Amino acid sequence: MSTGDPSVTAGVVVSRADEASVAIGDALLDLADWTERTDADRPDAEGGGTVHVRDGFELRTFDELHLHLDGVAAAFDDPDLVVFVSRHAGETGPLLTAHFTGNVGPADHGGRPNELAAACPSAHAAVVRALAEHAPDGYGVGMECTHHGPSRVGAPSMFVEVGSSEEQWRDPDAAEAAARAVLDLAGVAPRTERTVVGVGGGHYAPRYERIVRETDWAVGHVLADWALEAAGGLSPEVVDQAFERS
Repeated sequence: MSTGDPSVTAGVVVSRADEASVAIGDALLDLADWTERTDADRPDAEGGGTVHVRDGFELRTFDELHLHLDGVAAAFDDPDLVVFVSRHAGETGPLLTAHFTGNVGPADHGGRPNELAAACPSAHAAVVRALAEHAPDGYGVGMECTHHGPSRVGAPSMFVEVGSSEEQWRDPDAAEAAARAVLDLAGVAPRTERTVVGVGGGHYAPRYERIVRETDWAVGHVLADWALEAAGGLSPEVVDQAFERS
């Protein structure tokens, strides 16, 4: 996979509506040296106001939840990828996870129906490995299927999440682990030609995670069984997008 390109820039999206996102954002600011600048051309609620920048990264904060932020890449200075730092909710215990976005069928949680966002498989593979390296004791690391918006980001993107309940969302060690994994993306290209698309399986994707963890291949969109069932089957439109946008 391509790594170490100093020209690669990641836009980091923090949502004030998500306490885990705010905690990860604070950890990012604490762990590295950033330069503050003011963007007076964009409302504070939409990523303007105080902006934090450093080599390879630009961090902006928004009022809206991430999954409703279609077109958010336009708030940044031509990012190569966008990273949404976020909470993860579920019955999965302490978990750090990463996944791509879009909808295999209906758009119940942001984005548009039958539309997948552009993925960043190489960066995703790097962040999954970094989460495993930095995870606090007692935390699992996983990857999820493609399952919610936004579906039109404007650049390759992924979610990096802390879960799975309020206890973990407020855990400073978990926030720090996620932040360190994001910072480890410095210079990592979003995509690689050695990428596969996942079809089938559950919401969590241990088989595809093994590919990421144990080989030099990356995994793009993962179309889980439940999403395919909700969509009424595997449509040619979504299959084409899964390959083109991975």
